[in-house]
Amino acid sequence: MNGFLKLVGGLIIGAAAGTAIYLALTSDDEEGFIHDMKTLANDVVSDGRRAASERRMTLERELSGQVSMSDTQNQ
Repeated sequence: MNGFLKLVGGLIIGAAAGTAIYLALTSDDEEGFIHDMKTLANDVVSDGRRAASERRMTLERELSGQVSMSDTQNQ
C-alpha cells in the first residue's frame, strides 16, 4: 500500500508540474519571464536548425568530393 501511495503522489505531482509548464508556455503574454524563456527557447531551436543545416551541407560537399574522386580513380 505504501508503494501505491508513492505512485499516486508522483502522478499527482507530475500532472501538476506538467499543467504548470503547459500553461506557462502557452500564455500569450508579451512581457516578463515566460516571454523571455519562450524567446530563448525559440532562438536555441533556430540556432540548432541553422547549425544542422550548415553541417549537412558540409557533409554533402565532402561526400560529393569523395564520390567524384573515387569515380576518377576507378577509370
